[in-house]
Amino acid sequence: MMRKRNDEPLIQGKWVLTAKTLKQISNGVTIRDENTAQFHGAYYIFNGDNTLEEKTLDGNTFTMQYTLVGDSLTFIHIENKQNYGAKE
Repeated sequence: MMRKRNDEPLIQGKWVLTAKTLKQISNGVTIRDENTAQFHGAYYIFNGDNTLEEKTLDGNTFTMQYTLVGDSLTFIHIENKQNYGAKE
C-alpha cells in the first residue's frame, strides 16, 4: 500500500475483489449481512478525488464517494434495483 506524505495510506488504483463483508441497511433495518468471495471479475477503482467506481459481476458500474481514515474504508452505494435505498 502506498502512503501519502503525512503517512496516510493511499488506495488509488484498481483493486480486484477477493473477499467482502456486506451489510445492507434500509430505514434502519438490516436487510442483508453476509461475507462473500464470489466476484468473477468485479473490481473497484479508487480515484484521488475520493470517488470510487465499482464494476459489478453483472457489468454495471456505480460511482460513489469514499473516505479512508486509518484502516477504515467507508462508502455508501445506493442501488436502484430491488433494494432501492439500501446502503452498502
